[in-house]
Amino acid sequence: MNRVSFTLTEGDVLAAARANSRAQLFTVKLFVRLVAFVVLSAIVVGAILLAVGDPLVATIRFVTIGAPVMLAVIYGLVGLIQVRTVPAQARRNFRQQKALWEEVTLSWSPDGLDVATASAQAHRAWSHYLKWREVAAHFLIHQTDQLYIIVPKRAFASAEAMDDFRAALVVGHVARVGQPA
Repeated sequence: MNRVSFTLTEGDVLAAARANSRAQLFTVKLFVRLVAFVVLSAIVVGAILLAVGDPLVATIRFVTIGAPVMLAVIYGLVGLIQVRTVPAQARRNFRQQKALWEEVTLSWSPDGLDVATASAQAHRAWSHYLKWREVAAHFLIHQTDQLYIIVPKRAFASAEAMDDFRAALVVGHVARVGQPA
């Protein structure tokens, strides 16, 4: 069984939250929802313009030009909101959740992942993990889209130990998402 120990910092929690937030922003699901919202909005506005007597050409122009602009503006607003709120929320979570301050011992085997701190201990089979992501300084091991274990790369004593961890995730059939860091 392989093992690493680490204590998370506020910077770890912040970097992981930013990485997860960026990943959520660029999902197909969010894009499809925004496109659907914009298309429906354009149809409603177009119908209103036609109902009040606006010429058909002006209505079509509004719908074809206004819809993409509206999509870009909404996507930009969603991104701006995340950029403004995610750091504050991550810092607040770190201050409030005392368990994040504890030393973590993470062990892995072909059976799964063991996580132990002074206040908790858990074993999860690899099948309990939805996906994993590797970013510049961390691994994020997801149980759900929003619930994940943060593993700082600095916890690994060597590149070989880090490669072994990656291999265990692959052998455990945990889906890798995102681009390699």
